[in-house]
Amino acid sequence: MNSASSWLDEAPAHWTRGRIKTLIGRSTNGVWGDDPAGDTSDVACVRAADFDRRSQRVNPENLPRRSIDPQTLRQHLLKPGDLVLEKSGGGDKQPVGAAVLFDLDEPAVCTNFCARITPAPGIDPRYLSYVFAAAYNQGLTQSAIKQTTGIQNLDSAAFFSSPWAHPGTDEQRRIADFLDGETAHIEKMLKLTSRQIDLLRYRFTEYLRTRTTVGRSKETTRTGVEWMPTMADGWQLHRLGRVFHTGSGTTPKSDNPRYFDGDHPWVNTGDLRDGSVKQAGKTVTDAALTDYSSLRMYEAGSLAVAMYGATVGRVGILTFRACVNQACCVLYKPTAVSTEFLFNWFVAHRPEILNLTSGGGQPNISQDLVRSLRVPAPSLSDQHDIVSEIQRNRMLSERQMTDLSRRLDLLTERRQALITAAVTGQLDVTTARSGVR
Repeated sequence: MNSASSWLDEAPAHWTRGRIKTLIGRSTNGVWGDDPAGDTSDVACVRAADFDRRSQRVNPENLPRRSIDPQTLRQHLLKPGDLVLEKSGGGDKQPVGAAVLFDLDEPAVCTNFCARITPAPGIDPRYLSYVFAAAYNQGLTQSAIKQTTGIQNLDSAAFFSSPWAHPGTDEQRRIADFLDGETAHIEKMLKLTSRQIDLLRYRFTEYLRTRTTVGRSKETTRTGVEWMPTMADGWQLHRLGRVFHTGSGTTPKSDNPRYFDGDHPWVNTGDLRDGSVKQAGKTVTDAALTDYSSLRMYEAGSLAVAMYGATVGRVGILTFRACVNQACCVLYKPTAVSTEFLFNWFVAHRPEILNLTSGGGQPNISQDLVRSLRVPAPSLSDQHDIVSEIQRNRMLSERQMTDLSRRLDLLTERRQALITAAVTGQLDVTTARSGVR
């Protein structure tokens, strides 16, 4: 694929050379309005969070309602065929500058962090949406970003000044028709692949729940013989506080340079990803360990549990000696239940643990609650066999999901390349076939 500038020299000779702004009739900043009044002044307001970036359309499911006075509404009302361009926001993984086509049959405006783009006369709206997608994929919007704080701002004048070439209206429509068909097919494959990943994840979770909770037995029903969960012979319930030592950690004062960037790993809840903890995000000093009695080192093989925040209920097995922050509970020195078996039990039963949380905006569980949890388990030798079986199945499931995730990436790349090739004239849509079948 050619670069954002070199393709112009190779674009079809009959295409009109100019700049992106020649494709735009009008660009108007959006409006946020007032809190909904519960009357006819309330209309939908499109945010970047409402962009369906794969279909390049506005997602109508969760549009907020805002009260807009009649005069402002006349100035900012979105019409089918307008585009909504994100002008402020974004991030490192998703830069600002994406655009979607508005095709909803309801009164709406776009937020003040976006702009309403009206196509110029003779410019097909669907074609223009694909132009914006190609420009975004080529990095034209990223090169027009100004960032002085944590928020990215798009310099729309600089972006609109980017060189571009376009065909006549009839050819624009042929290109849009071709891309509509091809991208719809790719989108169908993307959804199917995503569904396969979800099913694999669900099936492994259900398998994990069975292997860490109960045995399996047969029961005869009117429809035949079915496998039914039941407590297996030899399994016992163990209260965690009786079969593990438990401890926690603390967070030294963040404004004291004596406490951080030392030699001792300091694990926080963000380091827990329901797996082995192979590194810590921060380190603390000897001074921190001396000044805070609750800051102690735990041996490798200990299990850290997140006790509050967005990660509550997540677990990780330490692969190195480390201390933890105040949001972690640590289980160590196991007796009747192995750390590896308990790890899998926590992963399988996080939904139930989340139901035990307290607190409003910051859900949490206490160390006492963790100690009180009762976990069913067989003998230690049977636990070892179960953990080995789980690990084999986990590796198989992860390989399958990795393959499917790679397919998602390839389909997405194919979609982007197809759009760019079509709107830059590198692909003749009258004879082209995408090859994605």
